[in-house]
Amino acid sequence: GIDWFGSLRALRDNLRAREVVSGGSTLEQQLVKNLYFSKAERTWLEKFRELIAARYWAATHRKEETLERYLNMVYLGNNLSGVSAASETYFRKPVNDLTVAESALLAGIIAAPAEADPYRHFDRARERQRRQRRRRSGNHVAFGIPPGSDDSAFHCRLARMGIFARTGDGEKE
Repeated sequence: GIDWFGSLRALRDNLRAREVVSGGSTLEQQLVKNLYFSKAERTWLEKFRELIAARYWAATHRKEETLERYLNMVYLGNNLSGVSAASETYFRKPVNDLTVAESALLAGIIAAPAEADPYRHFDRARERQRRQRRRRSGNHVAFGIPPGSDDSAFHCRLARMGIFARTGDGEKE
């Protein structure tokens, strides 16, 4: 859907700058932008169109489908698009064989691929990985996993969807 707080913050920033300098994008907004507006200029009209398209997308697609489509096209640095390509490049294994820690590392790269590049900025990539693992508990509910469940339940659900990861018994961060 729409993140109204993020959108209002972005609107404030954009009004102050008198141009589009910020976005309050949800996953749906990012996906429809990449699918349908990637070549478009960043104008007020285009942001409004993205907002309408994202609202329509959210109403007509399941969260699991949105996440899967997004993860298959998201940029993960080093000229890599999609978690499958990143998994093969960074870990030399298929995405379904990733551990919890490896999946978290990829998730941490998404927001800032250049800053979290594990080849160039390993310490930053590890810090983002740790942050992702701490934040994960809020994502359980979106995938039908009861609150308080451990990472293994979360990853089993994602693995059944064909998105990342397997659990790693006794795995260290």
